[in-house]
Amino acid sequence: MKKETQKLIIRGALISLIILAAALLQNTAGAMPAIRGARIFLLIPAVICAGMFHSEASGAAAGLFGGALWDLSSPAPDGFNALFLCLTGFLCAFLIRRYMRNRLRTALLFCTVTGLSFILFQALIYSYYFTSLKLIPTLCASNMPSFICTLAVSPLIYLGSSKIFSKANITNIR
Repeated sequence: MKKETQKLIIRGALISLIILAAALLQNTAGAMPAIRGARIFLLIPAVICAGMFHSEASGAAAGLFGGALWDLSSPAPDGFNALFLCLTGFLCAFLIRRYMRNRLRTALLFCTVTGLSFILFQALIYSYYFTSLKLIPTLCASNMPSFICTLAVSPLIYLGSSKIFSKANITNIR
């Protein structure tokens, strides 16, 4: 087997394991502590890091895989998380490869924008499909604390994934 093919297989396996671990921790009840009812969305920073350290196709595939795993346990309409995270992984990889540097503050910027976009779209979809929910209480009561917890964990996920991918020497960063 060629060395490049071997790197592709290792890269795909590492990304899949990281996304799978994040999905298991996020979607299993009691696996992660809920701070005052706020759950940490581990898949958002995991997909962002996969996109930041690899190509657009790898970022989109990681987002699609992570979103599909999230959709299995989510009350959102089918495919919302998969589509959202697929676009997130692709856009992060695209922006890193062409316009931005791969730094911790860039990851925090991506997590902030993605988290706020996720909260907005999720609240709009929930208030549309489940008419008993209202937009403002949904945003304030359950999603904003989850966003803050996710943003607090994002640097740990970025630093951990950068160590893993640089140790394995399989990043696509210029």
